[in-house]
Amino acid sequence: MLPPTPVPAPIPGAPFSEPERTDLSRLSSVQLGEHLQGEAAVSRVAALTLLRRLEAVHAVLTGVEDAALAARTAGVPESREEAGAERERLCPLALEALTRHPELLAQTTSTYVRDGSPLAALPAEFLPALVPAVRALLATTQALEPIRTVQTFLARAVPRQVVEAGLATDASPRVRRAVLQALCRSRVDGAVEVLRQLCTRPELTALDRGLLLDRLEALGEDVSLLDRERTLPLEGWAELARVEGADVVPKDLRGLPLVTALAPLGELPVRWLLTQARELGEARLPRPFRHLLERHLPPQTLPSLGRHALESWLSVKGKTGAAWMLSLIAEYGGDEAVTTICRQIDTWRRHQKPKANTAIRALGRMGTVFALSQLERIASAGGRYTESLVQNAREGLAEAAAARGLTPEQLREELVPDLGLTLEGLVADLGPRRLRVKVRADLSLEVHHEGGRVTQSFPALRKDEDPVQHAEGKQRFDVLRKNLQPVLKAQLARLEEVLFVQDDYPQERWQRLFPRHPVLRLGIQPVLWSRLTPTGEVVGSFRVAEDGTLVDARNEEVRLHPSERVGLWHPVLEDARTHALWGEHLADYRLVQPFRQLQREALRPTDAERGATAITRFQGVSLWASRLRNTLERLGCRAPVGESGMLHEHARALPNHGVAFRVLHSPIQRRFELEERVELGQLEYTLEPQYRQRHGLAQEGQPTLGELPPVLCACLLDVMRSLALQADTP
Repeated sequence: MLPPTPVPAPIPGAPFSEPERTDLSRLSSVQLGEHLQGEAAVSRVAALTLLRRLEAVHAVLTGVEDAALAARTAGVPESREEAGAERERLCPLALEALTRHPELLAQTTSTYVRDGSPLAALPAEFLPALVPAVRALLATTQALEPIRTVQTFLARAVPRQVVEAGLATDASPRVRRAVLQALCRSRVDGAVEVLRQLCTRPELTALDRGLLLDRLEALGEDVSLLDRERTLPLEGWAELARVEGADVVPKDLRGLPLVTALAPLGELPVRWLLTQARELGEARLPRPFRHLLERHLPPQTLPSLGRHALESWLSVKGKTGAAWMLSLIAEYGGDEAVTTICRQIDTWRRHQKPKANTAIRALGRMGTVFALSQLERIASAGGRYTESLVQNAREGLAEAAAARGLTPEQLREELVPDLGLTLEGLVADLGPRRLRVKVRADLSLEVHHEGGRVTQSFPALRKDEDPVQHAEGKQRFDVLRKNLQPVLKAQLARLEEVLFVQDDYPQERWQRLFPRHPVLRLGIQPVLWSRLTPTGEVVGSFRVAEDGTLVDARNEEVRLHPSERVGLWHPVLEDARTHALWGEHLADYRLVQPFRQLQREALRPTDAERGATAITRFQGVSLWASRLRNTLERLGCRAPVGESGMLHEHARALPNHGVAFRVLHSPIQRRFELEERVELGQLEYTLEPQYRQRHGLAQEGQPTLGELPPVLCACLLDVMRSLALQADTP
């Protein structure tokens, strides 16, 4: 018989946590409220239980993913009606719970999920009682999602109430800055006046005021009298540095190209800038920094400042403490920096995700068309990037769309960078001479000199030329050369999504996005388009010829009626004769289409299938798993993980268009090790409300195959037919 295990004696002076002696999970909300007033350990458990329940109720009411599971786990109603009543009972109890135990707000706020917190369910009127909890969370966490959750709550509150609570002038820079950022997002009446008054508060630093002034200026307010740093001389910046503090330049920054480039500002201003920048992290380059750099550095050095910041960021391998360098890159780096940042994202995307996410957010802050187009590439790159990176890119695009007053899809269509091209080419002014860079039919570049000479490379610097102008011209040439083909390929491939969902364009928008766009016009000659009446009836088809005119399959010029819309052509929209004529036309001109269009077939549902809500025509077809994987990946489908690492389906979502579908099949191994057979199941589709509205479909119920837009139905059938064709191939 084994001797009893001895119980170790308590360590003198060590903290002792009393075990939770009461199981409160089955108690009602009222009973939990009574336990809040009990002894400390029980009160804390009751408070935690109430907050978890409130969070689960909010998940049910907002319809988030896994809301039903959260409701069952927390023991709250799963129906929205009952959940609404439960929230009314829980809110005052949750307020009391956070008043008694403010530290629990940080414990119950998700580090990974936006608005995964009791705060999301609480009314903003509760703010005065929640100040200690809010302050404790902001002072202790560095994770982005909890901070954003608190800022969303504060942005709903009355701005004057936030200021009176002392949060906007808190002694902690971390708390104060997060609160000021929330006030800048507020849309509540009186926010502008509160921001103006805060700019005069002595508790705020220059950086705090800069944040408020940027917001006021974006709202169209005149801030010239409030912006005291705009005209500050270098001596004034040195004095500001003495007042606000300027640490010694850290050892890891000494000798970096960026620090060397800042030297003309003087020792104290540079030390102040670096001290403040390291505290700010990856926020936008503050307004005082911009004033200091743009007023007291030579104008021609600002582009090189972005380049030096990029070199420094790369030299320290993008470590977390160097995120502030991305703010300089975003402000002054230009499109050349975008290419380098994207290269680093691809390097870090699997094993260094925090660095990759930081770089992705930097692309969003850069805000140029080229930077946002790279965000869009990441957001729609399928399985190449992890879900956190894709979600980060989508959030950046959503913020950019909201700032421009566009929908995400409208922004997506605008994100075709011109790379410096105009309809006449790229013009480089080198001072004594001007060069014109033109694009050949094979997308290579040629440089036209003033004397008529043509070269394929950018010329070397001459003695009579300005080195800065020459460097800028060479940089623009390199950006065009490196990115023209990748950008054009990606944007033309995106049109396959537009074809899939049968979207169309008003004529003026189509002209601006395609024939008149300096980059896209170079690659749309092989693409076929349909002419549509305002009611959606197809009245013909055409392509854009090399000289910009519109021609039909017989090579006759086409003139669009002002009321006509333009959509991508699909064989199901016209007869077989027109299909054949287009094939001959493209072959005569040796044009190769950038995506499958002419090669598609006019597939339609059979009479028996017209009333079905899923495609079952190819159910039971057997093929090798490798062929299924390869075909579906080519068609843009991804494979989620099933139980035990088995794959049961492949899916594709087109979130910007409101369409998604999935192909079911028998289980196969996620990792391809041994070849195996797989049987096809059915194809199921989901249509979001915006797509239904756009195409006149009922908002309730699942549309049948016969009710779907003809092109969407044909494309879904094409997915299953492509798989079935692999069944009998050797």
